[in-house]
Amino acid sequence: MIVKPPEQAPLSTLRFAELIDGLLPPGVFNVATGGREAGQALTAHRDVAMLSVIGSVATGRAVMRAAADGIRPVLLELGGKNALIAFADADPSVVADAMIAGMNFTWCGQSCGSTSRAFIHAAIYDAVIEHLRRGCTAIRPGLPD
Repeated sequence: MIVKPPEQAPLSTLRFAELIDGLLPPGVFNVATGGREAGQALTAHRDVAMLSVIGSVATGRAVMRAAADGIRPVLLELGGKNALIAFADADPSVVADAMIAGMNFTWCGQSCGSTSRAFIHAAIYDAVIEHLRRGCTAIRPGLPD
């Protein structure tokens, strides 16, 4: 896997690579920094078997065009972001609290850091939904004090 972060914000991806260093076999997770040229080189390279993009519609179109020449699969996430993922061993009340905090009610949900999606394991789904219902019901919108 080669991750090419946006040139304006590569530090979180580089830090993530530092944090997982040694957890995966060498060469499994790689980071390629750079601008548009780096992305174009990756999309055009014949040894890249699949392309996945989280980005703008324009970038998605460019990647699809590049992938078409080699008939390679493409996965596009254009506009989606900030997924919360909860596994079966997670505490449902903690998950629900994290979802509510991520909804950014303080800013009416209008934050680029708002949790946009939640993927909850089936084993805890019903309990998370119940905690979520209680937590959201307790929120009273209105004029701030």
